[in-house]
Amino acid sequence: MWGVDSATKAPTFRPNVPNCRANVWMWQYGRDADRCAIDTNVANRKISEYLY
Repeated sequence: MWGVDSATKAPTFRPNVPNCRANVWMWQYGRDADRCAIDTNVANRKISEYLY
């Protein structure tokens, strides 16, 4: 994926998780794109209310 995409084209929230008991509340994607790298963050609503 590269460039600006709509929410319907966003990747499914499937982050890599550590091999221990942990919660993943945010996921970052897009910053390593070959063209027009846009750093995008997807956050669980439970944490986004505290951050934004």
